[in-house]
Amino acid sequence: MSLGQGRYTPHRAEDVLANRYGDCKDKHTLFAALLSAIGIKAYPALLASSMKLDSDFPSPGLFDHVITAIPQGDSFLFLDTTPELAAYGYLVRPLRDKSAMVIPSGATARLVRTPKNPPGANGEEFRMDASLDSNGTLEGKSRVDSHGDSDTMLRSAFRVTSESQWTELVQRISAGMGFAGTVSEVVAAQPEAVGQPFWFSYSYHRPEYSNWKEHQITLPLPPLILPALGEKRKSLAEPVALGSPGEITYEAKVKFPKGMRPVLPQNVNVQEDFASYTATYSFEDGVLTGVRQLKTRMNEIPGSKRAAYSKFVDEMVADQDHFLPVTGGPQLMALGSPPGHSDNPEAQKLYEQAYESIQLGAPRAAVTALERTLRLDPKWSDCWLLLGSAHLMASQIDQGIQAYEKAVAVDPANLNSRRHLAMALTVAHRDGEAIGEVARLTTAHPDRRHCFGKVKGTLTGGREVQRSWRTCAKQKKNTEMCQKFNANSGKHI
Repeated sequence: MSLGQGRYTPHRAEDVLANRYGDCKDKHTLFAALLSAIGIKAYPALLASSMKLDSDFPSPGLFDHVITAIPQGDSFLFLDTTPELAAYGYLVRPLRDKSAMVIPSGATARLVRTPKNPPGANGEEFRMDASLDSNGTLEGKSRVDSHGDSDTMLRSAFRVTSESQWTELVQRISAGMGFAGTVSEVVAAQPEAVGQPFWFSYSYHRPEYSNWKEHQITLPLPPLILPALGEKRKSLAEPVALGSPGEITYEAKVKFPKGMRPVLPQNVNVQEDFASYTATYSFEDGVLTGVRQLKTRMNEIPGSKRAAYSKFVDEMVADQDHFLPVTGGPQLMALGSPPGHSDNPEAQKLYEQAYESIQLGAPRAAVTALERTLRLDPKWSDCWLLLGSAHLMASQIDQGIQAYEKAVAVDPANLNSRRHLAMALTVAHRDGEAIGEVARLTTAHPDRRHCFGKVKGTLTGGREVQRSWRTCAKQKKNTEMCQKFNANSGKHI
């Protein structure tokens, strides 16, 4: 209550205890009195949470918060009673690495520095165990475990929300993480149990998950985000603030219907002295597993490493923005073509066997059969196309691209071949080549832009590709192609 005398003078400890109310000054006064009663010295520490102190211009108006400083040899242990649910020794971000004026009783006040980082672990874990049916409905169980900054924010949110409204709270949190769909069965740790990590779990339901209509999905994971640098900021000399070092790990497991499988992206491992980003993907026994982990090691990045940092962020964003095409199933054949025809009976029989192997989720067997088919009929474009799809299903991205390129060479007018080649190039993070294929598609078939839906959905991830689509849209006066599809939220932006 920044009014009159109360702006600078705290209430007596007895009054604060009786009123069960107080601002930061009052809470420190009561806390210091309680500590004094058991022989522990405690002093007020004044901080400016929103501005930098000027030691040559002393004024009480510079300070906007009071915490408690307990002597620890030549230094101090800082404790803040205001957050209510913070872990022992935790200071909120605006109070860390700041000048604090500690005022010992009977001694000269002095400026000291508060800790840079929170005590203990700092980060978050998210896990989703889900299943996907043949109609594209995702049913999952999610759990979030938090530490440090995330822990304090989530505790406070659950503390001020009635337990009967926790489902609505988690629905908003889920939407904030980029998920459409609905949540239910919310369970959470008791917010007041500050000695233990905070967690909450819930069930998740989403019909037509992600971009299912185009037979492709994203992993059901929140985005990992670091501040991006524009072109002008890349050349500046000032450090880039990252905040306190931490570790974030997101993991998703998705069980697919029998006969369906995703085309896996390449694993990613980006290592810098300031941070690391890893992403691993696998598909085994019908279950897709994806794990993404971001570790930051510095509070700020030197200006000399802005270029390296910008590249790091671009690689992390590019990995998260890609769709995973889904192949197989009795009604889905996103990358393969329907059974074609060859004048060679033996080639036709091998082709149909390969197609059946793909439907049964055996892409390597299909590759073997298709390679034999093409030795009998090397000019069969649809067979090259199906071979490319089988390679992608087997996570043989480079071989799949080569097969699609062969399909294009055999029949340059085949729209499907170029479309699938562009998609495979994007899965391989070869965005520049994919942009070229998209441009050729758009130029050659301006009247069939609806055919580019699968390519468009896959390519709208990276920023360079977004610019390419906007350029194509302007050239063809097609505003629909300017829209970016957000796979998790299901909204066009």
